[in-house]
Amino acid sequence: SDWLLRVGLLTGLYVNCIIDYELMVGTGPNGRNTVLPNTVQAGFRFCHSCRTQSQPCAHCPVCDSCAFRRNHHFSFGVVGLGHFNQRYFLVAVVNLWIITATVVIYNWPWLSSRMGNFSVVQWWQILVPHLALVLRLISFTQFFSVLVMSFSLVTFLFVTYLLAAQV
Repeated sequence: SDWLLRVGLLTGLYVNCIIDYELMVGTGPNGRNTVLPNTVQAGFRFCHSCRTQSQPCAHCPVCDSCAFRRNHHFSFGVVGLGHFNQRYFLVAVVNLWIITATVVIYNWPWLSSRMGNFSVVQWWQILVPHLALVLRLISFTQFFSVLVMSFSLVTFLFVTYLLAAQV
């Protein structure tokens, strides 16, 4: 019953993360509008790609679109982040951080049980598992366990970077 509760909560966070991703991409940096309002104010300049007035430093150089209060370009979402879609990005990253932290926390005892008691000599088998597999020092199951833990840890570190970049 505890396992079902944990899986249910993580699945709910995952679904929320997917919904926030879709809202982030669907909303865009300017809300539902594709261009910024055509007003002339101090500091505004004419954007030749959008053919309208844009704010200073509001043009995304990657996706070539104007963005109200541009933050950065999110490559995985293929969208510029601005005022209207940054909140969805932030909630998705927080949910993803909680999910990956939980996965890393649960993977560590699983890896420990597969590899046996860790010693200083075994650390190279975790750092270079493909070499240990070729030399037949670890089994394929142990190799798979190290691979899953490595992917989980790298994903956790990347999501931590995304979260820290927003602060």
